[in-house]
This record gives sequence, C-alpha cells and structure tokens, in this order.
Amino acid sequence: MPGSRLYRELMQPPTFVTARGALYDGDALLLLPDLVDRSLDLVILDAPEGRAGQEVLEAVISDTPRLLKPTGSLFAFGASETMAELWVKHRSRFSQGAWLVWHHGRGSGRGKNWVRSYETILHLQRDEFALRSGSSVTTDVLAIPRVSGAERMHSPSQKPLALLRTLIGVSTRPGDLVFDPFAGSGTTLLASEQLERSWIGCEIDGDSRAFIEGRFRRGGRIQATPYKSLSAR
Repeated sequence: MPGSRLYRELMQPPTFVTARGALYDGDALLLLPDLVDRSLDLVILDAPEGRAGQEVLEAVISDTPRLLKPTGSLFAFGASETMAELWVKHRSRFSQGAWLVWHHGRGSGRGKNWVRSYETILHLQRDEFALRSGSSVTTDVLAIPRVSGAERMHSPSQKPLALLRTLIGVSTRPGDLVFDPFAGSGTTLLASEQLERSWIGCEIDGDSRAFIEGRFRRGGRIQATPYKSLSAR
C-alpha cells in the first residue's frame, strides 16, 4: 500500500485496497484528523449538493492547507455561485489559484431562463505548485462530454473519466498521492489508478461503495483486506 507513514496514522482498515490505493467506509470528516500533515499531492472535492454538502465541503477545504505538500493543490467542483463563495472565503489560505470551466455541452431543464451547460472547477494551489511541464491541456475551459455510452452511469453528478484523467494528469506525477473524501462513483480513484498515482478514497454511502468496488473488480485490481467501518470508533 502507498504511503506507509500515512497509513500507520489511520485508525481503521479500508473496505478494499488495490496496489495503489484504499477505499474507506465512513464520514470523511472522521478520516481527516488521521491524515499526516503535508502528505497529499492532490485533493479532489465533489461534495453532495445542498447546504449540508457545502458545509462539509468548507470543512474539508479549511483543513486542506495542512494536508497538502508545498507542491500540492485542490480541485473543487460546483455551481458558480457556490464556488464564488468558497473563493472569497478560502483564497487567502492558499498561495495561488485558478477558475476553470468544465463545458459538458449539454444543458438540462427547460424554462424561461438560460440553461446551464457547464460546471465550475475551483483550483486552489500551494506556493510551489506548477502544472506539469509539457502538459498539452493548460486552457481554463475543458470541453469534455458528460458520462455516456460504455462508461456506466451511477448518478447524475458523476464526472467522466476523461475529465478526471485530465485534471490529475496535469497536476500530479506518477506515484503522487490523491485524496477524494467524497468518492461517489469512484472516478477519481479509477483515474488515479490508471495514471499510476496512489490514492485514498472515502465514501459513506453503501450503494456508492458497491458501485466503486464493481468498477475495480471488473479490472481485476482489488486485493483482499479485512472490512471494518471507519465510522465505528
């Protein structure tokens, strides 16, 4: 398992492990105190919608500067209104940042107002962060279609594998450690595994954990591990 010093600090065994990462069952806020300072290279946040989701999102962002290496960064997904609030509140806790747009090209809903066909991605960065040298994707508009076709859909908020591969690819290097506290469909975890990054995922919903496990089992990536809930402290 990656990051031996990191994993010695964790209080509970994961739901399952692969050669590069581990998925935990439970509340992400319970896992955060167990993570070692300056141990993470990248944090990706796609929290549940609603006020509760935003409160958890803010709690994680507040703790992220402690967890990130000086070369690390954070991506947060959400509506422009939510991201604007987070930018104002947390910008000073990071050294630099960028405002990205994921243009998925397909709006939803009908009505008397504009149909939104994009989602905002806030990229907050530590002082020594830099995009990978030679990266071909450096514009702040990412035109990538929504999940469709062979990529099985778990929820309406699921992000396409191509999008996560792009973000992880330009901001980390092989062997770096990626953390997703709201793993959802597991796309961040799978993209990290494919790109040879180490990863830690946390997901409180049982159906979502089963979906993630299925994605990894189909690829023959899961190793045997004892099961115990992170929340059972």
